[in-house]
Amino acid sequence: MSMHKLTRPSVLSIEYPSRDYTGYLNLAMIILGVHFSHAVVDCVSLVWRYGVQLPKHSLVEVPCLMCALSLTINIFLAWFTEYLASRRFFPSSMAVGVLHSLNCLWTLLYPCHVAWSRPDVPLHTFLLLFWSVIAFLKLVSWSHTNWDLRHAFFSRRARKSQAHLPAAALHEDGYNNAKPLESGATRYPHSVSLSNISFFFFCPTLCYQPDYPRAPTIRLRTLASLTFRIIVMTAFAGFIIDQQIHPIIQNTMSHVDSLDLLKALGELLRLAIPSTFVWLIFFYVYFHCTLNLFAELTRFGDRLFFKDWWNSTSFSRYWRTWNLPVHQFVVRHVYFPLLRAGASKMTANVAVFAVSAFFHELLISIPCHVVRLWAFLAMMGQIPLIYLTDQLEKTLFKETQAGNYTFWLIFCIFGQPMAVLLYYADFSARTTSESAL
Repeated sequence: MSMHKLTRPSVLSIEYPSRDYTGYLNLAMIILGVHFSHAVVDCVSLVWRYGVQLPKHSLVEVPCLMCALSLTINIFLAWFTEYLASRRFFPSSMAVGVLHSLNCLWTLLYPCHVAWSRPDVPLHTFLLLFWSVIAFLKLVSWSHTNWDLRHAFFSRRARKSQAHLPAAALHEDGYNNAKPLESGATRYPHSVSLSNISFFFFCPTLCYQPDYPRAPTIRLRTLASLTFRIIVMTAFAGFIIDQQIHPIIQNTMSHVDSLDLLKALGELLRLAIPSTFVWLIFFYVYFHCTLNLFAELTRFGDRLFFKDWWNSTSFSRYWRTWNLPVHQFVVRHVYFPLLRAGASKMTANVAVFAVSAFFHELLISIPCHVVRLWAFLAMMGQIPLIYLTDQLEKTLFKETQAGNYTFWLIFCIFGQPMAVLLYYADFSARTTSESAL
Protein backbone atom coordinates (compact mmCIF):
# COMPACT_ATOMS: atom_id res chain seq x y z
CA MET A 1 0.00 0.00 0.00
CA SER A 2 1.39 3.41 -1.00
CA MET A 3 1.76 5.83 1.89
CA HIS A 4 2.83 8.81 -0.23
CA LYS A 5 0.34 9.78 -2.93
CA LEU A 6 0.43 13.61 -2.95
CA THR A 7 3.00 16.39 -2.98
CA ARG A 8 2.45 18.15 0.34
CA PRO A 9 4.40 20.95 2.06
CA SER A 10 5.71 20.77 5.60
CA VAL A 11 3.34 21.97 8.30
CA LEU A 12 5.63 24.81 9.40
CA SER A 13 6.41 26.00 5.88
CA ILE A 14 4.89 29.06 4.24
CA GLU A 15 3.23 26.93 1.54
CA TYR A 16 1.09 25.02 4.06
CA PRO A 17 -2.55 26.10 3.41
CA SER A 18 -3.79 26.49 6.99
CA ARG A 19 -1.75 26.98 10.13
CA ASP A 20 -3.12 26.83 13.67
CA TYR A 21 -0.64 27.76 16.40
CA THR A 22 -3.04 27.63 19.34
CA GLY A 23 -0.90 25.05 21.10
CA TYR A 24 2.17 27.25 20.80
CA LEU A 25 0.17 30.15 22.19
CA ASN A 26 -0.82 28.03 25.18
CA LEU A 27 2.82 27.04 25.67
CA ALA A 28 3.89 30.69 25.54
CA MET A 29 1.37 31.56 28.26
CA ILE A 30 2.67 28.71 30.43
CA ILE A 31 6.26 29.90 29.94
CA LEU A 32 5.26 33.43 30.95
CA GLY A 33 3.50 32.06 34.01
CA VAL A 34 6.57 30.08 35.03
CA HIS A 35 8.76 33.11 34.36
CA PHE A 36 6.79 35.24 36.82
CA SER A 37 6.10 32.47 39.35
CA HIS A 38 9.40 32.96 41.19
CA ALA A 39 8.49 36.61 41.72
CA VAL A 40 5.18 35.51 43.22
CA VAL A 41 6.99 33.18 45.63
CA ASP A 42 9.42 35.95 46.63
CA CYS A 43 6.55 38.37 47.22
CA VAL A 44 4.64 35.89 49.37
CA SER A 45 7.74 35.24 51.48
CA LEU A 46 8.28 38.99 51.99
CA VAL A 47 4.65 39.48 53.02
CA TRP A 48 4.94 36.54 55.40
CA ARG A 49 8.09 38.03 56.94
CA TYR A 50 7.34 41.77 57.02
CA GLY A 51 3.58 42.01 56.51
CA VAL A 52 1.67 44.05 53.95
CA GLN A 53 3.28 47.39 53.09
CA LEU A 54 0.62 50.09 52.73
CA PRO A 55 1.05 52.78 50.05
CA LYS A 56 2.48 56.13 51.14
CA HIS A 57 -0.33 58.14 49.57
CA SER A 58 -4.06 57.80 49.96
CA LEU A 59 -5.93 55.90 47.29
CA VAL A 60 -8.19 58.94 46.87
CA GLU A 61 -6.53 62.25 46.01
CA VAL A 62 -9.14 64.91 46.82
CA PRO A 63 -7.93 67.74 44.51
CA CYS A 64 -7.72 65.37 41.55
CA LEU A 65 -11.11 63.87 42.34
CA MET A 66 -12.78 67.26 42.66
CA CYS A 67 -11.21 68.41 39.40
CA ALA A 68 -12.45 65.28 37.63
CA LEU A 69 -15.96 65.82 38.97
CA SER A 70 -15.88 69.49 37.97
CA LEU A 71 -15.64 68.49 34.31
CA THR A 72 -19.36 67.74 34.45
CA ILE A 73 -19.79 71.53 34.38
CA ASN A 74 -18.11 71.58 30.98
CA ILE A 75 -20.50 68.91 29.76
CA PHE A 76 -23.43 71.05 30.90
CA LEU A 77 -21.95 74.15 29.23
CA ALA A 78 -21.48 72.26 25.97
CA TRP A 79 -25.12 71.20 26.01
CA PHE A 80 -26.38 74.66 27.00
CA THR A 81 -24.34 76.36 24.27
CA GLU A 82 -25.68 74.00 21.61
CA TYR A 83 -29.20 74.28 23.02
CA LEU A 84 -29.11 78.06 22.58
CA ALA A 85 -27.52 77.72 19.15
CA SER A 86 -30.27 75.34 18.02
CA ARG A 87 -32.76 78.12 18.80
CA ARG A 88 -30.66 80.76 17.00
CA PHE A 89 -29.86 82.65 20.18
CA PHE A 90 -26.40 83.67 18.93
CA PRO A 91 -25.93 86.22 16.14
CA SER A 92 -23.52 84.03 14.16
CA SER A 93 -22.10 80.53 13.97
CA MET A 94 -18.68 81.97 14.75
CA ALA A 95 -19.82 82.89 18.25
CA VAL A 96 -21.00 79.33 18.83
CA GLY A 97 -17.67 77.97 17.62
CA VAL A 98 -15.72 80.29 19.92
CA LEU A 99 -17.78 79.27 22.96
CA HIS A 100 -17.41 75.56 22.19
CA SER A 101 -13.66 76.01 21.64
CA LEU A 102 -13.17 77.83 24.94
CA ASN A 103 -15.16 75.18 26.77
CA CYS A 104 -13.09 72.37 25.23
CA LEU A 105 -9.81 74.13 26.03
CA TRP A 106 -10.82 74.64 29.66
CA THR A 107 -11.63 70.93 29.89
CA LEU A 108 -7.98 70.27 29.08
CA LEU A 109 -6.13 73.22 30.63
CA TYR A 110 -7.63 73.17 34.13
CA PRO A 111 -6.82 69.48 34.80
CA CYS A 112 -3.30 70.11 33.46
CA HIS A 113 -2.90 72.92 36.01
CA VAL A 114 -4.14 70.71 38.85
CA ALA A 115 -1.90 67.82 37.76
CA TRP A 116 1.17 70.05 37.51
CA SER A 117 0.56 71.35 41.04
CA ARG A 118 0.57 67.78 42.42
CA PRO A 119 4.02 66.34 41.58
CA ASP A 120 3.94 63.77 44.38
CA VAL A 121 1.03 61.67 43.04
CA PRO A 122 1.81 60.79 39.39
CA LEU A 123 -0.68 57.92 39.23
CA HIS A 124 -3.60 60.06 40.38
CA THR A 125 -2.69 62.91 38.04
CA PHE A 126 -2.33 60.49 35.13
CA LEU A 127 -5.84 59.16 35.74
CA LEU A 128 -7.14 62.73 35.99
CA LEU A 129 -5.53 63.71 32.69
CA PHE A 130 -6.68 60.50 31.04
CA TRP A 131 -10.29 61.34 31.92
CA SER A 132 -9.84 64.99 30.88
CA VAL A 133 -8.45 63.97 27.47
CA ILE A 134 -11.43 61.66 26.95
CA ALA A 135 -13.80 64.47 27.96
CA PHE A 136 -11.99 66.90 25.64
CA LEU A 137 -12.23 64.57 22.64
CA LYS A 138 -15.89 63.82 23.34
CA LEU A 139 -16.73 67.53 23.59
CA VAL A 140 -14.89 68.20 20.34
CA SER A 141 -16.91 65.47 18.65
CA TRP A 142 -20.17 66.76 20.19
CA SER A 143 -19.60 70.34 19.05
CA HIS A 144 -18.20 69.40 15.62
CA THR A 145 -21.01 66.98 14.80
CA ASN A 146 -23.73 69.32 16.03
CA TRP A 147 -22.16 72.11 13.97
CA ASP A 148 -22.81 69.98 10.87
CA LEU A 149 -26.28 68.98 12.06
CA ARG A 150 -27.22 72.58 12.81
CA HIS A 151 -26.11 73.86 9.42
CA ALA A 152 -27.85 70.99 7.65
CA PHE A 153 -31.04 71.59 9.64
CA PHE A 154 -31.28 75.33 9.06
CA SER A 155 -30.22 75.17 5.41
CA ARG A 156 -32.82 72.49 4.64
CA ARG A 157 -35.38 74.36 6.69
CA ALA A 158 -34.68 77.55 4.77
CA ARG A 159 -35.06 75.76 1.43
CA LYS A 160 -38.06 73.59 2.11
CA SER A 161 -39.53 75.11 5.30
CA GLN A 162 -39.38 71.77 7.02
CA ALA A 163 -39.74 71.65 10.77
CA HIS A 164 -37.32 68.79 11.26
CA LEU A 165 -34.44 67.18 9.44
CA PRO A 166 -33.13 63.69 10.24
CA ALA A 167 -29.85 63.96 12.11
CA ALA A 168 -26.72 63.60 10.05
CA ALA A 169 -24.56 60.59 10.73
CA LEU A 170 -21.00 59.69 9.91
CA HIS A 171 -20.77 57.40 6.91
CA GLU A 172 -17.95 55.02 6.13
CA ASP A 173 -16.24 57.60 3.92
CA GLY A 174 -16.00 59.95 6.90
CA TYR A 175 -18.04 62.79 5.38
CA ASN A 176 -20.81 63.91 7.71
CA ASN A 177 -21.81 67.26 6.23
CA ALA A 178 -25.56 67.31 5.67
CA LYS A 179 -25.78 63.55 5.30
CA PRO A 180 -29.17 62.46 6.67
CA LEU A 181 -29.51 59.43 8.88
CA GLU A 182 -32.19 56.89 8.14
CA SER A 183 -35.77 57.88 8.96
CA GLY A 184 -36.97 57.31 12.49
CA ALA A 185 -33.67 58.27 14.10
CA THR A 186 -33.27 61.02 16.66
CA ARG A 187 -33.77 64.36 14.94
CA TYR A 188 -31.97 67.64 15.40
CA PRO A 189 -32.67 69.85 17.37
CA HIS A 190 -34.50 67.37 19.64
CA SER A 191 -31.25 65.42 19.98
CA VAL A 192 -29.72 68.40 21.84
CA SER A 193 -30.69 67.32 25.33
CA LEU A 194 -28.96 66.67 28.64
CA SER A 195 -29.94 63.01 28.52
CA ASN A 196 -28.44 62.63 25.05
CA ILE A 197 -25.07 64.17 25.88
CA SER A 198 -24.94 62.35 29.23
CA PHE A 199 -25.56 59.04 27.50
CA PHE A 200 -22.82 59.85 24.99
CA PHE A 201 -20.30 60.44 27.78
CA PHE A 202 -21.01 57.02 29.25
CA CYS A 203 -20.78 55.27 25.88
CA PRO A 204 -17.41 53.67 25.00
CA THR A 205 -16.88 55.84 21.93
CA LEU A 206 -15.29 59.19 21.12
CA CYS A 207 -17.51 59.89 18.11
CA TYR A 208 -20.84 61.53 18.83
CA GLN A 209 -23.98 60.73 16.90
CA PRO A 210 -27.58 61.30 18.00
CA ASP A 211 -28.30 57.59 18.38
CA TYR A 212 -26.39 54.32 18.42
CA PRO A 213 -27.15 50.64 17.85
CA ARG A 214 -28.28 49.17 21.18
CA ALA A 215 -28.18 45.73 22.73
CA PRO A 216 -31.52 44.38 24.01
CA THR A 217 -30.59 43.83 27.67
CA ILE A 218 -27.89 44.31 30.32
CA ARG A 219 -26.28 41.01 31.30
CA LEU A 220 -25.46 41.08 35.01
CA ARG A 221 -23.24 38.00 34.82
CA THR A 222 -21.13 39.68 32.14
CA LEU A 223 -20.83 42.81 34.28
CA ALA A 224 -19.61 40.78 37.25
CA SER A 225 -17.14 38.85 35.11
CA LEU A 226 -15.67 41.97 33.52
CA THR A 227 -15.36 43.74 36.88
CA PHE A 228 -13.59 40.74 38.40
CA ARG A 229 -11.14 40.56 35.50
CA ILE A 230 -10.38 44.29 35.72
CA ILE A 231 -9.54 44.02 39.43
CA VAL A 232 -7.44 40.85 39.15
CA MET A 233 -5.50 41.82 36.02
CA THR A 234 -4.79 45.35 37.27
CA ALA A 235 -3.45 43.97 40.55
CA PHE A 236 -1.32 41.46 38.61
CA ALA A 237 0.11 44.24 36.42
CA GLY A 238 0.97 46.30 39.50
CA PHE A 239 2.67 43.26 41.00
CA ILE A 240 4.83 42.77 37.88
CA ILE A 241 5.77 46.45 37.84
CA ASP A 242 6.82 46.36 41.48
CA GLN A 243 8.56 42.98 41.50
CA GLN A 244 10.02 42.79 37.99
CA ILE A 245 10.16 46.06 36.08
CA HIS A 246 11.29 48.38 38.87
CA PRO A 247 14.31 46.28 39.97
CA ILE A 248 15.41 45.74 36.36
CA ILE A 249 15.25 49.47 35.64
CA GLN A 250 17.31 50.25 38.74
CA ASN A 251 19.95 47.71 37.70
CA THR A 252 20.02 49.12 34.18
CA MET A 253 20.51 52.68 35.39
CA SER A 254 23.33 51.61 37.72
CA HIS A 255 25.11 49.94 34.78
CA VAL A 256 24.61 53.06 32.67
CA ASP A 257 26.06 55.25 35.45
CA SER A 258 29.12 53.00 35.63
CA LEU A 259 29.39 53.02 31.80
CA ASP A 260 29.02 49.23 31.65
CA LEU A 261 26.99 49.39 28.45
CA LEU A 262 27.09 45.65 27.73
CA LYS A 263 25.39 44.79 31.02
CA ALA A 264 22.99 47.69 30.50
CA LEU A 265 22.03 46.20 27.13
CA GLY A 266 21.43 42.84 28.80
CA GLU A 267 19.15 44.44 31.39
CA LEU A 268 17.34 46.29 28.61
CA LEU A 269 16.60 42.98 26.91
CA ARG A 270 15.44 41.54 30.25
CA LEU A 271 13.08 44.49 30.60
CA ALA A 272 11.41 43.69 27.28
CA ILE A 273 9.50 40.65 28.60
CA PRO A 274 7.78 42.15 31.69
CA SER A 275 7.16 45.53 30.03
CA THR A 276 5.52 43.88 27.02
CA PHE A 277 3.48 41.65 29.32
CA VAL A 278 2.26 44.63 31.36
CA TRP A 279 1.43 46.52 28.18
CA LEU A 280 -0.66 43.56 26.96
CA ILE A 281 -2.40 43.33 30.33
CA PHE A 282 -3.39 46.98 30.27
CA PHE A 283 -4.53 46.64 26.67
CA TYR A 284 -6.79 43.75 27.72
CA VAL A 285 -8.02 45.55 30.85
CA TYR A 286 -8.93 48.77 29.06
CA PHE A 287 -9.85 47.91 25.48
CA HIS A 288 -11.63 44.66 26.23
CA CYS A 289 -12.79 44.65 29.85
CA THR A 290 -13.38 48.34 30.62
CA LEU A 291 -14.88 49.37 27.28
CA ASN A 292 -17.10 46.28 27.22
CA LEU A 293 -18.14 47.03 30.80
CA PHE A 294 -19.38 50.49 29.79
CA ALA A 295 -20.91 49.03 26.64
CA GLU A 296 -22.83 46.54 28.77
CA LEU A 297 -24.00 49.23 31.19
CA THR A 298 -25.25 51.47 28.35
CA ARG A 299 -26.35 48.61 26.06
CA PHE A 300 -24.00 50.07 23.44
CA GLY A 301 -24.22 47.77 20.45
CA ASP A 302 -21.06 48.37 18.41
CA ARG A 303 -18.38 46.67 20.51
CA LEU A 304 -15.64 46.41 17.92
CA PHE A 305 -12.99 48.37 19.84
CA PHE A 306 -9.99 46.78 18.12
CA LYS A 307 -9.15 44.30 15.41
CA ASP A 308 -6.41 41.69 15.10
CA TRP A 309 -3.56 44.19 15.45
CA TRP A 310 -1.28 41.43 16.79
CA ASN A 311 -1.10 40.04 13.24
CA SER A 312 0.13 43.37 11.85
CA THR A 313 2.87 43.10 9.26
CA SER A 314 3.29 46.89 9.04
CA PHE A 315 2.86 49.86 11.34
CA SER A 316 0.12 51.33 9.18
CA ARG A 317 -2.05 48.28 9.78
CA TYR A 318 -1.26 48.39 13.50
CA TRP A 319 -2.38 52.01 13.90
CA ARG A 320 -5.57 51.28 11.96
CA THR A 321 -6.57 48.29 14.07
CA TRP A 322 -5.33 48.50 17.66
CA ASN A 323 -7.37 51.48 18.95
CA LEU A 324 -10.54 51.91 16.91
CA PRO A 325 -12.19 54.60 19.11
CA VAL A 326 -9.25 56.97 18.63
CA HIS A 327 -8.76 55.92 15.00
CA GLN A 328 -12.41 56.67 14.25
CA PHE A 329 -12.14 60.04 16.01
CA VAL A 330 -9.07 61.28 14.13
CA VAL A 331 -10.45 60.03 10.81
CA ARG A 332 -13.77 61.75 11.38
CA HIS A 333 -12.66 65.01 13.03
CA VAL A 334 -9.09 65.54 11.77
CA TYR A 335 -8.27 63.58 8.61
CA PHE A 336 -11.37 64.08 6.45
CA PRO A 337 -11.97 67.72 7.50
CA LEU A 338 -8.41 68.50 6.39
CA LEU A 339 -8.99 66.74 3.07
CA ARG A 340 -12.19 68.72 2.56
CA ALA A 341 -10.23 71.90 3.31
CA GLY A 342 -7.85 71.09 0.46
CA ALA A 343 -4.96 69.49 2.34
CA SER A 344 -3.06 66.59 0.81
CA LYS A 345 -3.25 63.07 2.22
CA MET A 346 0.33 63.35 3.48
CA THR A 347 -0.46 66.60 5.31
CA ALA A 348 -3.59 65.07 6.83
CA ASN A 349 -1.64 62.00 7.98
CA VAL A 350 1.07 64.14 9.56
CA ALA A 351 -1.61 66.20 11.34
CA VAL A 352 -3.24 63.02 12.67
CA PHE A 353 0.03 61.79 14.13
CA ALA A 354 0.85 65.25 15.49
CA VAL A 355 -2.45 65.29 17.40
CA SER A 356 -1.83 61.78 18.72
CA ALA A 357 1.77 62.65 19.62
CA PHE A 358 0.64 65.74 21.53
CA PHE A 359 -1.76 63.77 23.73
CA HIS A 360 0.76 60.96 24.30
CA GLU A 361 3.29 63.53 25.50
CA LEU A 362 0.68 65.28 27.62
CA LEU A 363 -0.36 62.09 29.41
CA ILE A 364 3.23 61.21 30.28
CA SER A 365 5.09 64.49 30.76
CA ILE A 366 2.70 66.32 33.07
CA PRO A 367 2.11 63.52 35.63
CA CYS A 368 5.87 62.81 35.69
CA HIS A 369 6.79 66.52 35.59
CA VAL A 370 9.29 65.64 32.88
CA VAL A 371 8.92 67.52 29.59
CA ARG A 372 11.43 65.88 27.26
CA LEU A 373 9.23 65.22 24.18
CA TRP A 374 10.30 61.55 24.04
CA ALA A 375 6.72 60.38 23.51
CA PHE A 376 6.03 63.12 20.96
CA LEU A 377 9.13 62.29 18.93
CA ALA A 378 8.40 58.56 19.16
CA MET A 379 4.91 59.10 17.75
CA MET A 380 6.13 61.36 14.95
CA GLY A 381 8.79 58.77 14.20
CA GLN A 382 5.98 56.37 13.32
CA ILE A 383 5.50 58.21 10.00
CA PRO A 384 8.80 57.06 8.40
CA LEU A 385 8.35 53.66 10.07
CA ILE A 386 4.95 53.30 8.40
CA TYR A 387 6.44 54.11 5.01
CA LEU A 388 9.38 51.74 5.57
CA THR A 389 7.31 48.77 6.77
CA ASP A 390 4.75 49.31 4.00
CA GLN A 391 7.51 49.12 1.40
CA LEU A 392 9.04 46.05 3.04
CA GLU A 393 5.62 44.39 3.16
CA LYS A 394 5.23 44.87 -0.60
CA THR A 395 8.73 43.65 -1.48
CA LEU A 396 10.93 41.62 0.89
CA PHE A 397 8.23 40.54 3.36
CA LYS A 398 5.54 39.70 0.83
CA GLU A 399 3.52 36.60 1.84
CA THR A 400 5.76 35.97 4.86
CA GLN A 401 5.59 36.61 8.60
CA ALA A 402 8.80 38.64 8.57
CA GLY A 403 6.80 41.86 8.75
CA ASN A 404 5.07 40.69 11.92
CA TYR A 405 8.41 39.76 13.49
CA THR A 406 9.75 43.20 12.56
CA PHE A 407 6.71 44.89 14.10
CA TRP A 408 7.08 43.08 17.43
CA LEU A 409 10.86 43.59 17.58
CA ILE A 410 10.67 47.33 16.93
CA PHE A 411 7.58 48.10 18.98
CA CYS A 412 7.77 45.87 22.05
CA ILE A 413 11.34 44.61 22.33
CA PHE A 414 13.35 47.78 21.69
CA GLY A 415 10.81 50.62 21.62
CA GLN A 416 8.96 50.22 24.91
CA PRO A 417 11.93 49.36 27.17
CA MET A 418 13.89 52.32 25.80
CA ALA A 419 10.96 54.69 26.40
CA VAL A 420 10.53 53.38 29.95
CA LEU A 421 14.23 53.91 30.69
CA LEU A 422 14.30 57.43 29.27
CA TYR A 423 11.34 58.63 31.32
CA TYR A 424 12.44 56.75 34.43
CA ALA A 425 15.89 58.38 34.26
CA ASP A 426 14.38 61.87 34.00
CA PHE A 427 11.77 61.14 36.67
CA SER A 428 14.41 59.79 39.07
CA ALA A 429 16.63 62.81 38.44
CA ARG A 430 13.74 65.15 39.25
CA THR A 431 12.72 63.35 42.44
CA THR A 432 16.35 63.12 43.59
CA SER A 433 16.93 66.85 43.09
CA GLU A 434 13.68 67.71 44.90
CA SER A 435 14.55 65.47 47.86
CA ALA A 436 18.01 67.08 48.04
CA LEU A 437 16.37 70.47 48.38
